[in-house]
Amino acid sequence: LWLANVGLLAQVAAALDHPGHAADLHARLSPYAGRIAVQGVPMWNGAVDRYLALTSTTLARWDEAETRFVAALRLHEAWGAVPFVALTLREHAAMLRRRGAPGDRRRASQLTVQADALAPTARLA
Repeated sequence: LWLANVGLLAQVAAALDHPGHAADLHARLSPYAGRIAVQGVPMWNGAVDRYLALTSTTLARWDEAETRFVAALRLHEAWGAVPFVALTLREHAAMLRRRGAPGDRRRASQLTVQADALAPTARLA
């Protein structure tokens, strides 16, 4: 349960844009990159790399955020976790918009279109 809960805390730190908490949680999650966060039998919290991507974004570690989003997306796709694929695409797009490097807006739009195409399947609000 620890890993899933720390992942959820990372998501909150990213949503609140709190670098202090994001840095602490990033350090705690880093040894678990490439793994799945599970909370009991019925709840699958997705790739730890997604939480690391969120904390990396909060810390403006753009290259690491990019790498972690790609890793999370691969794992979510391999598991057929369509809601997590759509969520990861949307969060990756948000990171690109926040970074604002040349070409980021175009890539963010492409990722958003991909996520929107999955929305009926993923049953996302």
